Amino acid sequence: MTKLNKNFFSDILRSILIALLASFALVLIFAIFVKFFSMSEKVIAPVNIAIKTVCILLGGLLGIREKASGLLKGLLIGGLYILLSLLFFALLDGGFQNVKLTVFDVITGIVVGIIAGIVKVNIK
Repeated sequence: MTKLNKNFFSDILRSILIALLASFALVLIFAIFVKFFSMSEKVIAPVNIAIKTVCILLGGLLGIREKASGLLKGLLIGGLYILLSLLFFALLDGGFQNVKLTVFDVITGIVVGIIAGIVKVNIK
């Protein structure tokens, strides 16, 4: 089993921070589009899923530096990102009444995180 060290955790924290910052930026941009173009509720949920997916991929691909334990790092990045983004956006919204955590979000976050981690550690 791979020994977990400081670099392991710094890769995860760096990746989650990148993903959260990217999410914040993309959600702000999307909010502007929603306001100016009066988009329907049916558009918002798929775009939010796309934003989460892109941000987890971006975080994993840019944040992982050590070429080891890609699957485990990705799993932790995806899972922790989903939980921390829920907390982050709930704090911005003023509470948890409008924030929903679904099984689909958790599974998607973990799967995308695993894919990002495996791809990153196998890129030359």
